[in-house]
Amino acid sequence: PGRHILLSPGRFSLAGRNLYLRASIAGSGEAETSIAGDALGLRTGSELSGLTLKGYVYVGRGESPTLNRCAITGHQYYSGVYCPEGSAPVVTGCTISGSEPGVWCESSSPTFVDCAITRNGMTANFCGGGFQLDESFATLIGCRISRNYSLAQWPGGAGIQADGGATRLVDCEIFENVAWPGAALEGDNITLVGCKIFGNMAGAAFLLGSSAMVNCAVWGNAGYNLYSGGILIGVRRATSATLTNCTISGNRCNGYADDAAVVLSRYVG
Repeated sequence: PGRHILLSPGRFSLAGRNLYLRASIAGSGEAETSIAGDALGLRTGSELSGLTLKGYVYVGRGESPTLNRCAITGHQYYSGVYCPEGSAPVVTGCTISGSEPGVWCESSSPTFVDCAITRNGMTANFCGGGFQLDESFATLIGCRISRNYSLAQWPGGAGIQADGGATRLVDCEIFENVAWPGAALEGDNITLVGCKIFGNMAGAAFLLGSSAMVNCAVWGNAGYNLYSGGILIGVRRATSATLTNCTISGNRCNGYADDAAVVLSRYVG
């Protein structure tokens, strides 16, 4: 069995320590308990809850820990949460901010529920600011992905970049993200159900592979160059995107594309 550490209100440090031995840490609340340092090697059965972590979370390879009601903030040169191969963490009610990017997943299957991914960013080509998902199978439920950025010569999705794998979003909001040029959401095999994409300084979504949008609303986004303000579907690759019962309105584009709700492009993708 692992160790369970209960922290009173105050400031603590993880410097020089790791959590490989299935340690769990419970604080007294995000506003009361603050830890400086990086949570390394979280394993199945480990849990971080009720605290602010000023560093990053490194999930153990192949492990499935739990993060609950945490604020993870301020790691300028690394992702706030890193999910390596085979890992499947469950993250609930957490805020992830101030990192590059907010979440980075490689060949993993994370679940995020009622989380806020905000004010993260990347300046590397083809990388997402909020989420960078590489060959991963991520599930996002009731999450708010906002005010992230991807600023590079060839930016990725400001909110989410999904390369390979399959990503599912349910009842999520993606808003006020910036990619210039670029989209708030980009990638392969993305399914959105009941989601809202609005107010982004970017195209709303760039869809590839077997992507689908169902009962979604898209409005008030501003794309640039080849990126429509609405939905851009790349047709150079095998793409079978479907839109069902969606509302797409009031989007605009400053560049080569037009203000159409949906644009099929052979120049991208």
